[in-house]
Amino acid sequence: NGSQFGMDEKDVETILREREKHPLIHIVGIQYFSGTQKTSIKKYARELHYLDEYLQKLQTAYGYTAEELEYGTGFPVDYFLGEGVEDDVLLKEFSDLLKEMTCRPKIILELGRSMAACCGTYYTHIVDIKENKGISYALTDGGMHQMVYFGQFMAMKKPYLSVLGKENENAVQDWTICGSLCTMNDIIVKQMPLPPVTVGDVLCFERTGAYCLTEGISLFLTRELPAVYLIKADGTLYCLRRPFETRELNGPVYEKISI
Repeated sequence: NGSQFGMDEKDVETILREREKHPLIHIVGIQYFSGTQKTSIKKYARELHYLDEYLQKLQTAYGYTAEELEYGTGFPVDYFLGEGVEDDVLLKEFSDLLKEMTCRPKIILELGRSMAACCGTYYTHIVDIKENKGISYALTDGGMHQMVYFGQFMAMKKPYLSVLGKENENAVQDWTICGSLCTMNDIIVKQMPLPPVTVGDVLCFERTGAYCLTEGISLFLTRELPAVYLIKADGTLYCLRRPFETRELNGPVYEKISI
């Protein structure tokens, strides 16, 4: 796709044209990735049509038949309210596109965030509530250094979240939810409708299993990183990482070096 990754078609063709010079190298196939959070079936159709034609070209021009096609689909994650993606419809239409291909290599789909996102939830406590200039603020012990949603813009989009133990209560008030960093940028979401909340309540941000934790600016302002837990299907709980202080990473060691 013209990015810093991968290689140009001419480089692929040069490798195939000269592959007999390297008999110990077995070229299995082509890997193709063009982006993430793709919702347009027309884009998938264009990409698969291009790949099908290109694989046919490699057969005709270089006598090379790809055994495998690894395709980074970039299937989307429905992170925000009001931006629903009909997964079943998208997958059915995508499956039909695969069946229309002339070339028949083994197809491997890179599912990425579309599979992992729903496997994680981010929990943070409300540590203070206040009102300023008519805006109700819920301040948490987490923040943007611990969790980031792909595609969020100035905290305007509303993610899927609930209040622990109050999932079935009606929303009665809009809250702007902020983190613990001493910067005005640490706003997680603005004007989020919530049921009655108070200090000590736990906010549960859903669909954070893919990158949301590691994309955060973890070392900014030397705040603690959260613990990470794994819940098995049988309910067994494992701690994968204890809360982690970042002072040791950001602080100096003053180790004298002999020259």
